[in-house]
Amino acid sequence: MHEPTSPSVGLRKPVDTPGQPDLGRYASRSRTSETYRVFVHTTVNSCSGLYPTFEFDSAKLDAEEQQGLRTLVECMKTGPLRAKRVLVTGRTDPRGSDAYNEKLGLERAARVKRYLVAHGISSDRVQTASVGESDASPLPGDWPQDRHVRISEVP
Repeated sequence: MHEPTSPSVGLRKPVDTPGQPDLGRYASRSRTSETYRVFVHTTVNSCSGLYPTFEFDSAKLDAEEQQGLRTLVECMKTGPLRAKRVLVTGRTDPRGSDAYNEKLGLERAARVKRYLVAHGISSDRVQTASVGESDASPLPGDWPQDRHVRISEVP
């Protein structure tokens, strides 16, 4: 993949976007040494860190996911999510039965919750849920992105 270049006409300098970017369901993601963001699905969009993804048939958080979750912990302790509750929703790719994927999605959400609690976030501030494969893409190339947790603020 190459870095895009600016067109010869139109904008000559960067401008701020009007709000949180619409990444869509199939936003491209790749693992690099660059900074990632945890997009909390609310008006709070200043919590940066890794958006947790998982390997096939796994609920294990590797070091890269833990780095992003440390940022979320700090955001929940001293940042915009201080004193707020979040919902961690586990998701899977479409392989496996509905029941299996529902359980795996819940295990992924529970693993993230355990991490947050172990790092000082009160258990009652973190709810878990699973949607299993219900939002998964039928395209095998999209499946790595389907294996993640979504973090949203609880109103």
